[in-house]
Order: sequence, then structure tokens, then C-alpha cells
Amino acid sequence: MSPELLQVSNSFQLNEKSDIFSLGLSILEIICRIDLPLNGEGWRFIRSGNFILTKEYFNNSNLREVPSDMIKLIEDMIQINPNERNDLIKIIEEHVELNMRYQNLISGTYSRNVASFANRTRSLSDYNKLGKRSDSFKSSIF
Repeated sequence: MSPELLQVSNSFQLNEKSDIFSLGLSILEIICRIDLPLNGEGWRFIRSGNFILTKEYFNNSNLREVPSDMIKLIEDMIQINPNERNDLIKIIEEHVELNMRYQNLISGTYSRNVASFANRTRSLSDYNKLGKRSDSFKSSIF
């Protein structure tokens, strides 16, 4: 939940930037392999404006090295003031990897990749193995 959703006043317009904040926190959790607080003091602290991303958050990252542009992306997405938070178009424009993937998506490149993957798949047993790995991953986390 974004900070502006918690404010009683209507000084901020609610729009997609609220979702951008939530997505930024989700990306942070995924990359850093952490569970952010679901409520309480820690939950409020993240939305207070005092929360700062430090290198320590990325120590357990599932990436070998977290690129500085990824950290910048997360920082941009979790700005407390929604007027300082970029909208989706601006995020895509400013981050090279996202822009490249977006361009591939609108050009149809991704659909060709999916078709090529489907052609290489030999049987449904491959999907079953993938499902079992996913389930075991989920159970080890939760």
C-alpha cells in the first residue's frame, strides 16, 4: 500500500503511481530475498520517508551483483511523494533494459520467442517437472 493511500487528505490524486510504489516494494523483496513487514511499526517506517535503501539490503540478492540501475529503479518506484515518483511510461523510458523489453514486446518479438519455446518442448512432463520445482520452492519459503 502506498503512503498516499494512508493519508486522510486529498492532497494527492490516486492513480497508477500508487501501484508503482507497491511494485517497487515487491521487486525489492524478490531481488533481496527479504520479507518486508506486513503491518506494524516497520510497515509504517517504510512509508514514512525515512526508509533508505542501503547496500546491506542487497547482500542476499538473487543476482550476483545488483546493477546500480536496478537499485535506482527501485528507489524511483518507492518515492514517498507520488509527485516525485515516475509513472510507468517514464520508468520504461529511463531504464534501458525495460525499454528494450518493451520495444520487443510491442514489435512482437516476445510472441515469436514463446512459439519457439513451445516448438522445443517435447512433452507435458517437462511442465510437470517445472511445476514440482516451483512448488518445492514455495514450500521452502513459506
